[in-house]
Amino acid sequence: MAGSETRSCAGRRWLAAFAALAVLVAAPAAARAEAAPKNPELAAAKRAYDAAEYAEAAKLLRPLAEQGDPGAQFLMGQMFFFGLGVERDDGRAANWYASAAKAGNTEAMYRLGYLHATGQGVAYDAVAAERFWLAAANKGHRGAIVALADFYHEGLYRKEDEVLARRWLNRAAMTGDIESMYKLGRRLMTPETVATDFRRAYAWLYIAANRGHTAAKSFIDKNKRFFAPHEVRRGEAWGKAYIQKGTPVPAPPGES
Repeated sequence: MAGSETRSCAGRRWLAAFAALAVLVAAPAAARAEAAPKNPELAAAKRAYDAAEYAEAAKLLRPLAEQGDPGAQFLMGQMFFFGLGVERDDGRAANWYASAAKAGNTEAMYRLGYLHATGQGVAYDAVAAERFWLAAANKGHRGAIVALADFYHEGLYRKEDEVLARRWLNRAAMTGDIESMYKLGRRLMTPETVATDFRRAYAWLYIAANRGHTAAKSFIDKNKRFFAPHEVRRGEAWGKAYIQKGTPVPAPPGES
C-alpha cells in the first residue's frame, strides 16, 4: 500500500510540475510547421490531419505506420492520445510514440517522456522519462530541454542536483523560455552546492521581466536593493546583449 501511495504521490507531483508543459503537449497540430513529407502517401495523410479530417487521416496513416514510417507512427500516436478520428487510448498512443521514437522522431521521444513522467498509458517511470527527454534534448528539442530543466529543478526523481538544475535551466533559458529564465535567476541567488552568481541572476531576471514575466518584474522591483550596483550594471548589460543580439549570458562550463 505504501509503495502504491508513493507512486500516486509522485504522479501528482509530476502533473503539477509539468502543468506549464501542457500547452506544448496539448497541441495536436504541433507538427504542422515541419517540412512537407517527401512520401506522397504520408503527405496526403498529413494534409487530411492538418485539415482536421481525422477519420480520413487515420485511414491513410494506419497502413503507413504499420509499415514502419516514423512520421505516420508519430501522427497515429497523436490521434490516439487526443482521440482524433479514433477512440482515445493512452496505451496505444504510447506504443505508436515508442515506435516513432525508436526510429529517431524527436517529438515522439519528448511526448513519450511526458507519458512516462505522468503515468499516462504507461507505468510511471521517471528514469524512462529522463532517458527519452535527454535523447530529444540532445537533438535540440526545445520542449524536452524545458522538461529537463523542471525535472532537475524540482528534484522529482533523483536527489536534487544543483549543477544539473542550473545547467538545464540555463539551456532552457537560452531557448527563450521565460519561465526558465525566472527560475534560473532565482536559483542563482540561492547558495547550495554551487556558488551564487548575482550578476547572472539579475541578467536572467531582467530578460524575463522585459519579455513580460510579471513575477520576474515584481521580484526585481521588490529586491533590487539586495544586488550590488556593479551586479545590476553587469546584469543589465548582459541582459540587453541577449535581448538585442541574442548574445548568451556567460555561464561556467559545467552550467552551459
